[in-house]
Amino acid sequence: MIIWRNDYYDEIELQLEEALDDSTVQALRNAPYLVKQENLLEQGVEDSTWLPLYKYMNSPAFVNRDKERQWRNIFLETPNETLRSRLALWEERNLRIAAHIRSATAREPGGRVLITIGASHKSFLDSYLKKMMEIEVIHLSDLIEY
Repeated sequence: MIIWRNDYYDEIELQLEEALDDSTVQALRNAPYLVKQENLLEQGVEDSTWLPLYKYMNSPAFVNRDKERQWRNIFLETPNETLRSRLALWEERNLRIAAHIRSATAREPGGRVLITIGASHKSFLDSYLKKMMEIEVIHLSDLIEY
């Protein structure tokens, strides 16, 4: 695993914490789509049924809502330069992840790569990877019926 952290993030980290005041974070945590995610997570822990959580978190509705609520509403549309910088760093991080994935595919042309990634990265990576030549993005929902 490659762990990478941008030096500029370190410079703005305290400002970022201030910009993400408690009310902003609490409003995000209380968003109905994230409350449902938390409930499905608790259920999965209780009875080891992870497929409902996976299905929900990988649904277009969840992915689009998360991208809109978390990245567009908070980091892009809030008039705060630190939050806008955080968005730019997030996109840079996702581009680096996509580049690492593409590098892995170069080692096995025509092969397959299994990617397990945090849900907030999914829509960005799907978009980047789908634009690459010789890359076909296949989701679990494409392979099994659930």
